[in-house]
Amino acid sequence: MKGKILLKNAVAMDPAAGLKNKLDLLIENGRISRLSRNITPLPDCELINAENLWLLPGLIDMHAHSRTPGAEEAEDFKSLTKAALAGGVTSVLAMPNTSPPQDNPGIIRKLEARRTRETPLNIFFAGTISKNRSGEKPADLAGLKKAGVRAFTDDGSWTEKDLLMREALRFSRKAGLPVLSHCQFPYKDKKAPINEGEISRRKNLPGIPRDSEITAVARDITLAFLSGGKLHLQHMSCLESLELIKKAREAGLALTAETCPHYFWFTEKNLENLDTNFKMNPPLRTERDRKAVIAGLKDGTLDVICSDHAPHTKKMKTLNIYDAPFGIIGLETLLSASLTKLYHAEKLSPEKIIPLLTSNPARILGLKKKGSLKPGYDADLSLVNPELVWTPDDFHSKSSNSPFLGKKLKGRNLITILQGRTVYKNGKFYL
Repeated sequence: MKGKILLKNAVAMDPAAGLKNKLDLLIENGRISRLSRNITPLPDCELINAENLWLLPGLIDMHAHSRTPGAEEAEDFKSLTKAALAGGVTSVLAMPNTSPPQDNPGIIRKLEARRTRETPLNIFFAGTISKNRSGEKPADLAGLKKAGVRAFTDDGSWTEKDLLMREALRFSRKAGLPVLSHCQFPYKDKKAPINEGEISRRKNLPGIPRDSEITAVARDITLAFLSGGKLHLQHMSCLESLELIKKAREAGLALTAETCPHYFWFTEKNLENLDTNFKMNPPLRTERDRKAVIAGLKDGTLDVICSDHAPHTKKMKTLNIYDAPFGIIGLETLLSASLTKLYHAEKLSPEKIIPLLTSNPARILGLKKKGSLKPGYDADLSLVNPELVWTPDDFHSKSSNSPFLGKKLKGRNLITILQGRTVYKNGKFYL
């Protein structure tokens, strides 16, 4: 049963609703009922003192890997839920590179049934662009849309065939759903584990060239112009990619793009010791690129910050730099890492940061009644102490492959409300 909750004296932070002031917020029947000063508690109302806490819409992470089905030793719906809620994330878009892949309506319906049984978390699903995520023949995009997917992507692989990508973009225009592109043109050495640059040369390792991302971005932008499709570029990491996005927008293309905290925190130099917790795809680039990503967040070139949460077991991540899989976890540190680097260090305003994590992904994915503190919206909320300093040393995910282990972070989610219920409070879950 969804009861009544009254949050008292919270600092409501939601640019989408024009809010940046101290308010009370009343929740009834799973929805935001009222926001104003000095709301009188109703009978049988859970009261939460939110003095000095920021009240945010629940975060929406539009790029995460659930590992369900097929790799549930690394993550399952229950552990994903705890990782998300601890980080203030109330909605997740699950990528389709599962085993089997999310390439047909039947598997989407089965996953939705499992989600309903196993977790209260808002897990939405992306469908593949191609059958079996092989990049060859198109998946049943119309059937996937009918089954409820929120986007199309072959994430983990770039959709190399022009015709396949163009037809997906054309369908996206009719369907009103975005095509998410993992921008990585094929490169010579498939075993390359890190960026082609200073560290790869010093360690005598093959590198992933930056041209791989830049070329893919250019191709995808061209096809978006030709098709009129809804293109969203994933995990941008290169200065030149951001320049291409700016030029496309200046020419009238309505595309969107994302990045992740690791691209504005770290560089290839963090791989000096070949620590596989810094091995991800696309790879960490140069200091110039890191600064360009921050500039892209400041000037609006980038629309979304997501985690690209990619759990792997300790056994897999302790393999050598060649054999360890790409990917890091990030749900629990998404907000804290963003606040630490962008708000505290770079002095980016909350008005700039919060939409990147809430209302913008809601808009791109068409998630109605989510991503804002407006009355009538779903009561998916995060209460945050923006000044709390903490150091991640353990995670609720089944996996611990994080570059933020041992890093001092400033700002932390303390309370998460999901569908009008307090589900996480001061380190404890109420599921």
